[in-house]
Amino acid sequence: MRNRIGCWVMMVGLMCFMSTVCVGKKVVNSEQLDWNQKLIEVAEHGDGELGRILIGYGADVNWKNETGASALFRAVEGGHLDFVKLLAAHGANLNLLGKEDESVLMVAAMMGHGEIVRYLLGQEIRVNQKNICGETALSLAVRGGHAEIVQMLLDKQALVNVTDNTRMTPLMEAATQGHSDILRLLLSHKAKVNMLDIDKRSALMKAVIRGHEEIVVILIKAGADMKVKDADGRTCLNWARWMGQTQIARLLMKAGAK
Repeated sequence: MRNRIGCWVMMVGLMCFMSTVCVGKKVVNSEQLDWNQKLIEVAEHGDGELGRILIGYGADVNWKNETGASALFRAVEGGHLDFVKLLAAHGANLNLLGKEDESVLMVAAMMGHGEIVRYLLGQEIRVNQKNICGETALSLAVRGGHAEIVQMLLDKQALVNVTDNTRMTPLMEAATQGHSDILRLLLSHKAKVNMLDIDKRSALMKAVIRGHEEIVVILIKAGADMKVKDADGRTCLNWARWMGQTQIARLLMKAGAK
């Protein structure tokens, strides 16, 4: 990347004498150059030196293009903590939302960028912001299996029993994905075991359907209701048999399921 834009950096430094800037191999008039869009492109690669130059020439750190992309989102997606800090130091809105109401905290949590999550949580950030699907940073961190980030978010008062638009909870997500370590972590923070989603399915039922035996054992010990019926009239035991989960069916029956 540096080889490709080396001439650009050099030419920008001489702009008081010249009116052109080299972008890659293409030379364009500086008056035509869209500094805002170039800042987004540079943020994607995390080039702080070039980012400072663009900001110095007036690039708007909070500008979003027609797709909803911004320099901050690109820096977070790329895992470039120093570039995120650079943007923040120049007034970037850390609660900026994308086209689907996603926050940069959600993006960092979903992608597993723990150091960026830690930094953002140290700022004035909305921890429980929801996207258009009703998901939060916690929900997305759980889905991605990022236990350390889940812990960080819980430590900053992330709502453990928050529901999305389908009434899915983080515990249900952990049960669905088979993340036993995260499931235990959520339970230790008073996650409710018997909440039901829009199809009236519980975390236990989701674990049974996916065949996550360890999760089933943990939830039964945590007091999961084995008698509840979903919108199709099936119980956990019905689902175990329907899905051919023989060992899980035995576990359920041993625990008293009928």
